[in-house]
Amino acid sequence: MNHREYLLSYGNAGDFARFQYPEPLSCPRGARLVVRSHRGQEIGIVMRPATEAHSHLLADRFVGQILRPATEGDLELAERMRQRSQELYSEARRFVAELLLPMEVLDVEIMLDGRQAILHYLRWAECDPRPLMDPLSREYRLLISLHDLALPAAEPEPEELATCGEGGCSSGGCGSCQSGKCDTCLSHKKMKTPVSDELNREPAVAVGYSTSIVEAPAKVSLL
Repeated sequence: MNHREYLLSYGNAGDFARFQYPEPLSCPRGARLVVRSHRGQEIGIVMRPATEAHSHLLADRFVGQILRPATEGDLELAERMRQRSQELYSEARRFVAELLLPMEVLDVEIMLDGRQAILHYLRWAECDPRPLMDPLSREYRLLISLHDLALPAAEPEPEELATCGEGGCSSGGCGSCQSGKCDTCLSHKKMKTPVSDELNREPAVAVGYSTSIVEAPAKVSLL
């Protein structure tokens, strides 16, 4: 049967949500779709059609967009981003070890647009992530968001910390940048910023990072 709304899983952390398409679409379980989640453009995997009961259970949750069924080109691009994510993961862990930061990088994901990344980590003490994130953002030309896997989902989102990678930024975010280059900094833009469907164009030159938390959805029972 054709449906306009499906439950999809996405991301390495096992998140899931409702995703909608403008018109009825036939998607078997396990089908791969290109979607726009709260994190950006990525591949989602069909779990099942969404029902009215799911709408009530997940009424306060983000509802994503289904853009299209994934093509071979989309899957090849996703694989290239996976390989690039592995390189970023290894580099991030090397920096953490060299800087003696009280944290461990567990995973890294780069979105399909090649401009945004999620760094999943655990930390056992407070620390300044900028010595880690500034060089990574510059080298990989990415907007990197930090996802603390130990943070309870109900805890309020902390104040955003952002940098354009040029130095001079303080905890006040882009408004306190001393270099005058924050007009090109992507890190002050929210993840909801629309992403172009031209997936193969070169990544933007501007770089930055954000410590805004990408929260994992609460676990609910699927009827």
